Formats: sequence, structure tokens, C-alpha cells
Amino acid sequence: MIKKIVFCAVLILMTFFLLSSCNETRKKILDRLLQTESGDYENEKISKERIKELEEGIKEYTEDVERVVKANAEIGIYYRMLALEYIDLGMYNHAYENIEKALDFYPTHSVLSFYAGLSKANIARAEIDETKRLSLFYEAESYYLTAIRIRKGYANALYALSVLYMFDLEKPEKAGPLLEEILFRDPKNWEAKILYARFKVVSGDIDAAIELYNDISENAWDDVMKEQAGRNRDSLLAGQL
Repeated sequence: MIKKIVFCAVLILMTFFLLSSCNETRKKILDRLLQTESGDYENEKISKERIKELEEGIKEYTEDVERVVKANAEIGIYYRMLALEYIDLGMYNHAYENIEKALDFYPTHSVLSFYAGLSKANIARAEIDETKRLSLFYEAESYYLTAIRIRKGYANALYALSVLYMFDLEKPEKAGPLLEEILFRDPKNWEAKILYARFKVVSGDIDAAIELYNDISENAWDDVMKEQAGRNRDSLLAGQL
């Protein structure tokens, strides 16, 4: 029975120290452990020796648990960094493998979910099998939606999901509201504005598209972007786009 009590106490201590190791909290957890001890011992007082035993247990396991937590945090960071290197090289399968490992450490990390979606989408674009390709696109969609759910208004994820809907899943009607959200928060997001102009063309609102392309051709920060927007506007005016 005593061994069982000690084992349970150690489990509680290890779980607790994953969250905190400050002295004040240690005192609180020790007090709580003492209460559980008194329950098992009925009305008997807990000996000073038992108190000392628990205090020594706290001291012994704190350092071990803190080392494990720190090591796991570092491993998660390395997986994340490695994934980004693979993305820069266009090696999306390897990138996704490392993002998946990093997500084991940081499951609510919105940026990791975004990059997981980005990797899946690019893997899908190179897939020959139509059924598998569509499945991968929907996996990408799920990751993008997760990133947006975790971090409301996350522009990169909103934009990437818009691209997915516009060109990959052929659901442009879903892209419009996402692009509008981006532009509401950042009216000078020119990449989103160009895609929104394309959305307006697909939707049949040519006048709105011309107005958007005109704005981009006059005010965008990138000369290439301005020139392309101007050509698109002129094509629409000529009834060719």
C-alpha cells in the first residue's frame, strides 16, 4: 500500500512540474499531497519523516523533469527549423514529415499548421493519381482551416486557402469571403487584391475587377505586379479576359 501511495505521489509530482517548478507552487502541491496521505492514514498525523520524504522526492524529480521538458522543447524547435529548410528547397514531402513531428510538440502552433497545409498542397499538385491528389488537397484545406481557427485573421493561411479554393478545388465562391477578410484587415495586401480581382472576373463582376486592377496598377509596390494588373485591366476593357 505504501509503495502504491509513493508511486501515485510521484506521478502527480511529475505532471505538475511539467507546468511549473516555482517554490510557492511546490509548497502548494506538497500540502495537497499531505492531504491525500492523511486520507489513507485515517486520522493519524503524518510524521515529520514522511514530510521530509515527500520534500526530497520533489527535489529529486524536479531536475529530471525540467531536463526532459527543455530537451523536448529544443527537439520541437529543430524539427520546425528543418521543415522550413526543406520548404525553401521545395522538398515538400520531407518538409511535411518534420512538420508532423514538430506538431507532436506544438499541436496548437498556427504557423506549423499553415506550413503543413502548404506542404500538402504542393505535394498534391505533383500527384498523378486524381483521387489521391484530391484527398491531399482536402488535407491541405484541413490544415489551413486549423491554422485560421487557432489564429483568427491569419493572412497567410487565409490567402493560401483562397488559392486552394480558386485553382485546386475549383470552389471560387469560398475564396471570396476569405480574401475580403484579408483586405478588410489590410487594404494594401496587393497579392490578396490581385487574387480578389481574379475572383471578381470568375464571378462575372467585370466592373469591380477593372477597378481593382486599376488600383493595383497605380499603387502596388511591385513594378511587375503593376504591369500585370494593367494588362489584365486592358484585356477586360477590350473584352478579351
